[in-house]
Amino acid sequence: MKVRLGKHGHRVRLPLEKLHRLPGIGDGVDAYIWCIHCERTYPVGMVWLMPDGRQMCPYGDCDGDTFFDAYPWQLVRGTNPGLPEVPEWGVAYPQWA
Repeated sequence: MKVRLGKHGHRVRLPLEKLHRLPGIGDGVDAYIWCIHCERTYPVGMVWLMPDGRQMCPYGDCDGDTFFDAYPWQLVRGTNPGLPEVPEWGVAYPQWA
């Protein structure tokens, strides 16, 4: 998949089905990642592939990467059991008051 960049080099929001999904990754209930930057979740393996090879959070308005800024959803739920088992796409789940 080609990464689409805006005129200033920023990522452009694409529909969910246009994001890159790494093959064979991210099946099962605990197959979600929580991004510390935007506090939203996404399926494991769904990433923005940048031209320099970095894998970024799939939300177009987030600058989090999938290496330092991604936490397993089950780990996040372990500290806050009131969160849903299966998170919703696009919903922010803040962890700090």
